[in-house]
Amino acid sequence: MDVWQTLNFIMKIRIEVVTDDGTFFQGDAVLARVAKARTPTTPVKPVKTKVKCPEAIKRLWQAGQFKSPLSFADIKTGLSQEGYNFPNNTLMMALTNANYLTKRGGKGSYQWLQRHPYNG
Repeated sequence: MDVWQTLNFIMKIRIEVVTDDGTFFQGDAVLARVAKARTPTTPVKPVKTKVKCPEAIKRLWQAGQFKSPLSFADIKTGLSQEGYNFPNNTLMMALTNANYLTKRGGKGSYQWLQRHPYNG
């Protein structure tokens, strides 16, 4: 028989918490070993969700990036800093379809600005 199986471990803990307004809470707990720790059979992998271009642009808008006019290059750089890399034609189409943005300027020098701020 394993030595760990013959011993009964008990842990006593005391918890003290002080809130921002100065209220004090305290408590005691007794923890007893009930079973041997399990090791996971398969490692848990984080689920990656694919973010599409319109959603990535919306995230920039929600973060307040379009408060001042942004050029296509500025938007592409902002998306790149967030880890997104979309083809130019996909990005242009998503910007054109974003009803919360307005496009200003002429061909080759377009800038996008929010029509209204995000009120999440």
